[in-house]
Amino acid sequence: MRHEYDELYSLGFWPEDPDTEDGRKRLERLNRMWNLVFDHPWLRERETKEVIDLCAGKGMGGISLAINRGLNKVTLLDVREEALRDAEKWGRREGVKVITIVDDLTSPKYIKEVKGKFDLAIMVGSSHGHFSPWDLIKVLAYASSTLKKEGVMLVEGIDLYWAAIAWGYREIEGRVVKKGPLLMFDTGYDWRTGTFGKHFYNLRNGQEAKSKVFYWGPASFSAIAWAFFEDVDIIPFEGDYVTLAKGVRGKLSLEDFSKLPKALLTP
Repeated sequence: MRHEYDELYSLGFWPEDPDTEDGRKRLERLNRMWNLVFDHPWLRERETKEVIDLCAGKGMGGISLAINRGLNKVTLLDVREEALRDAEKWGRREGVKVITIVDDLTSPKYIKEVKGKFDLAIMVGSSHGHFSPWDLIKVLAYASSTLKKEGVMLVEGIDLYWAAIAWGYREIEGRVVKKGPLLMFDTGYDWRTGTFGKHFYNLRNGQEAKSKVFYWGPASFSAIAWAFFEDVDIIPFEGDYVTLAKGVRGKLSLEDFSKLPKALLTP
């Protein structure tokens, strides 16, 4: 079943195909990131065998990590079934067993199957920008539940908050990608969720997609992560950042956030 994010990522503004030039550059960057973060004491001093890649897409993060660290398997979770099928093909080619789970982090169906199984949970490519603060709490509750007690979560992010301040607010932005000139229209701010609506339009072929974004920065994201983990560290990386969160508190679970608060229910 095709998901709305399939339309968004098919516009070509984010590299997902390892066989393209942009994809190869993205893999080279990820390898530099793995070499950096695995020198951190929280990862250098522990064995990491079981890894889950959340919002995995076509597996850029999870599969590149498995290759870099010599792992023979990795678990990928995403709402995009088509993307996960492509990840399986790439994994077979690289000799990595790819276990896929089609699920929504904010309302998962398979939480029992992954609970407490993993040494490391990753989320790369600023995927957390898709989530409002209300939903990010659910995502972190889910992510922490997948980990063993001393497990680590790793999140790669662009400082979207700083970028919005430094570059200024723009209702219309343009970008040239290989599929053609791409326009991004701001369709409005939802003050209840803190998200901005985005409408993408390819001027060459008329392809369209819609999305929402929250402008997370390293401090705001990491502070919320701290509610679910005993310690948090932020590592600067090539103009962006990586958040590491270690030691699952285990006091908050996804069930605690199963009902929407009054702030979101009030019209």
